[in-house]
Amino acid sequence: MTMNAEKMRSLAKAEDAWAEASHISETVRMRLFARSTPAARPSLKKVIWIGGTCTALGLAAAFALTVLPKHSNLTFAVGGDERRGTLGKWVSAADHELLPLTFSDGTQIVLEEATQARVTELQSKGAHVVLERGRLAASVVHQTGTRWELQAGPFTVFVRGTRFNLNWSPESARFALQLNEGKVDVTGPGLVGYKSVNAGQTLQVTGGPQGWHMGNSAIEPANDADRVDNAAPAIDSSAADSRELPTLGATTPSKGTNAANPTWQELATAGNYADALALARKAGLSKIYSSGSVADLTRLAQVARFAGSTDTARGALRGIRERFAGGPESAMATFDLGRLAFDASGRYLEAAHWFQDYLREFPHGNLAREARGRLVESLERGGDHLGARKAASDYLLQYPNGPHSGLSRRLLNP
Repeated sequence: MTMNAEKMRSLAKAEDAWAEASHISETVRMRLFARSTPAARPSLKKVIWIGGTCTALGLAAAFALTVLPKHSNLTFAVGGDERRGTLGKWVSAADHELLPLTFSDGTQIVLEEATQARVTELQSKGAHVVLERGRLAASVVHQTGTRWELQAGPFTVFVRGTRFNLNWSPESARFALQLNEGKVDVTGPGLVGYKSVNAGQTLQVTGGPQGWHMGNSAIEPANDADRVDNAAPAIDSSAADSRELPTLGATTPSKGTNAANPTWQELATAGNYADALALARKAGLSKIYSSGSVADLTRLAQVARFAGSTDTARGALRGIRERFAGGPESAMATFDLGRLAFDASGRYLEAAHWFQDYLREFPHGNLAREARGRLVESLERGGDHLGARKAASDYLLQYPNGPHSGLSRRLLNP
């Protein structure tokens, strides 16, 4: 009994010495080492273990908060007023104006007038941007691990840090890229594997009834006069046919235009979409739908979209499908009908219907990957979550690293 009491006194002294060295307050010490009963007092080893563990956890938490890097995704602003950009939403540059997309890493993408694009995915060191039609100038900031992708129709440009001009016309199936600084890789129809483009070179690829082919001037050095000044991104006409893709900030005059009595096509070419649509209505929309050329119907659909008339755009695109079924024009019109329902009307299940039609009629079409991705989005937005998961699974089987792979994985693994 005396021996036990002696051991307890020794243990108490050791505990008191530890507490004193740890600078614990008297109140805390009294609560921690209350000696009412021996059984209530924690052992020295347990106290030391608890104190050491808490200290280690505190240091680890502090280290994680102050030392470990934060991998938050990029953000972007649209226009000069720096309004916050929305992921997946189409943005359009107004007539005679440039529209900058400014990203939080310093990257800037400038859209020329009437150009449409959207940001579909944001990562910590990159993003995926879709150019629907028109022209843009990109200045991508290089960092370790930077990975940007710009998609223009069936083409994808892989970027790690560079400056370039990009042109895409779905109506004429013309892709053009002029690289001003750095290096990019391009994939798409008419190209074998990855096509590397270096500073001072241009790449042109055109599609048609005989398939896709590179232009005669593909991968050629650009003229010194055509190079872009380092002060800001800009677009020139060296990379594409200026009749279809005008020089940035310039107005392309219409040949044979009658200023006193212009046609709706001439007004459309001049960028006067509201008056062009009014004149087309006066000429008779049903007549244009039933007898207009593919070029006229495509132009009318574009005019109607820019003028805010989705019904007219839908009628023109349906006219292409009905009168030119099975051809590349019908494929593009089918895809555009889905895009119109999704973007302009918010009719997501109707959009899914058109994307499914595209994939059924053109399973190996140039826009098959984008159609599958848009199908996933449409079904999910429309509330068909089971269908969206099935579409996401199909997408990942064919395009495991595609632009919609992130969304697809999130749907399958919520």
